[in-house]
Amino acid sequence: TNWMETLRVATEHQASDVFFVAGKPACEKLEGHLRPLAEEKLLPADTRQLINHIIYQFTHFGFTASLCCNQRIVQERFHHH
Repeated sequence: TNWMETLRVATEHQASDVFFVAGKPACEKLEGHLRPLAEEKLLPADTRQLINHIIYQFTHFGFTASLCCNQRIVQERFHHH
């Protein structure tokens, strides 16, 4: 999964949130509903690598004008409504 492309698409859709959860496809939240952005499910190693890459990018290069990220680490059960 190309996470930058996923974020670009979610931004175009004006999603309020993007979720990367191991065992699930990347999802966007639109008008209170989760919608998959891909069919491919993320493996735990993929999710770990993705989060490490995002943290590295933001700690070393900061925010860009076109992408503002709010990092939250939340442990909760993932429900698809």
